[in-house]
Amino acid sequence: MNQLLDNPTFNANQKQSLLKQYNLAPEKFNMANEVMGQKNYDQLLELNVIEKYFNLNIADLKKHQLYFENKKFKNYIKESHSLFIERLFMPLIALRANNQSWFKTAIAELLHTDPRRVLFLEESSQKLDDKFFKELLNLYFNNLENDFWKTAFKFYFNQFDGISYEESLPTISDIREILKNIENNKLFYPTWVEALYRNGTKKELTDYFNSVTTLEKIDRMDIDQYMVFEFDWPRHEIKREILVKKIKEMENSKDIFNRFVANSLFQQEVVRSSFKQSNLEIKDALFSINRNFYLQQLLSGQGSSYALYSLLKLGDFNESYLWWLVL
Repeated sequence: MNQLLDNPTFNANQKQSLLKQYNLAPEKFNMANEVMGQKNYDQLLELNVIEKYFNLNIADLKKHQLYFENKKFKNYIKESHSLFIERLFMPLIALRANNQSWFKTAIAELLHTDPRRVLFLEESSQKLDDKFFKELLNLYFNNLENDFWKTAFKFYFNQFDGISYEESLPTISDIREILKNIENNKLFYPTWVEALYRNGTKKELTDYFNSVTTLEKIDRMDIDQYMVFEFDWPRHEIKREILVKKIKEMENSKDIFNRFVANSLFQQEVVRSSFKQSNLEIKDALFSINRNFYLQQLLSGQGSSYALYSLLKLGDFNESYLWWLVL
């Protein structure tokens, strides 16, 4: 039964029909049915579809055939409803279209994406074959135009769980050399902030962090750039007040990833202190904040495996969680 239920091509209606065959008690059937209504089955990817597109023999296709294949695959990845999936495969479409300018733009968007978005993929979407995945990343890497882009690419794909890429990490000397280049040193700055946090000195981190978190930059930051505040926090009171208001907005957002970023920042004592200084003291205990968020994530159907793991790690056990694992 598990193998059937884990198959991405086995849709929700088929799962419901299978459940009926097991003569479950009404309350258990209703519980399972409710879970199926909440899980994001649309996000599941079929590896054979992706590999077929990856292995297209462009030389055998006429121009209109290639256009059709590119459009079909673009629509396919958009159906995942995952920004990470879209940005991961968009550079591949650009290469298949032989559009180097589009490829560069698509790679820039990918490297600007918070890698924690991978936590919001359903488990079967995370299990891309290692060999295929390395081939994909090597294809991208070999089409990058210079050492700056290659250094950023290598560091990005080695900085978070769920991605297996064997290119050696840049050294702190490589990073220092990159940051000497005034023209490029603010591009992909969340990556360089993390690099300095892990490998540089405290002064290097603070100086660079301050240069990329000016009042103007904070005001224009998108959600994927807020990762920089996992590694440092502004000393300037006005910056802190602005960030507190923005985090409060994230907390009330309809977007689950926005709420994830707010919840992640709440883990830091310095952030909670900034809320207190702005007369927005967080009254709930951290355990309650975390539990409420992971329950919200679970019910959103996005990254249910990560939400379940986090709830169990908190010691929160519920019989209904078993259905999330099975279905």
